[in-house]
Amino acid sequence: MFLTMGDKNKRIQVTAPVKITQNKNLKYLGALVINEIVSGFNDIYLISLSASVPKLIAMKILVVEDDIIMLASIEHQLRQEGFEVITATDGRDAMLAFEKQNPDLVITDILMPLTSGLEFLNMVRTSGGNIPVMVLSALDAEDTVIEAFNLGADDFLTKPVKPGELPVRVKRLLKKER
Repeated sequence: MFLTMGDKNKRIQVTAPVKITQNKNLKYLGALVINEIVSGFNDIYLISLSASVPKLIAMKILVVEDDIIMLASIEHQLRQEGFEVITATDGRDAMLAFEKQNPDLVITDILMPLTSGLEFLNMVRTSGGNIPVMVLSALDAEDTVIEAFNLGADDFLTKPVKPGELPVRVKRLLKKER
């Protein structure tokens, strides 16, 4: 994450995706109240804050994948884009991480030990979670894709994922959520 801060006017420049939320007439960056968004272009924002600036927290992505090499590759791509990445190698660990870490987006494989990705997706949706969920799978059968979307998936990618495609889709889903 790139951050520049002006001394007098408390302006910062953020070039990693961050969650800016609005409640009534106030906009927030985490717990910080934003006075104004001075400019914004291509995920780069110059904002003015009303308080001192602590360390900014990047958006969290929970990645659930039982293939350790694929998991490391996805984690690396997302960290390079400035995201905080939480990992799990099965559906049970994923549910614990989901409840504890409160991610902004979930990426899950389908075929995993203990609990499948589709079962995990169903648990996320039935727990009241309305965050974006992307399903990754080597299975590209039409019935699998349809089942994932019927359970509430926001996107579906067939593995292996083309270089550069995953970060683009992640950013699109996170922009949609705002």
